[in-house]
Amino acid sequence: MMNELLNRFETNSNLGFAASGYDGLARPPVIFAQRMFPELLR
Repeated sequence: MMNELLNRFETNSNLGFAASGYDGLARPPVIFAQRMFPELLR
């Protein structure tokens, strides 16, 4: 699962984050792009 998540994140540079999912909702693990850090600190 982690390899697929990392692969999708690395091949889609426009993504702010990549997450696994369950029942249509984002679930951990989650990978965030560095540009999202300021927003996460709010």
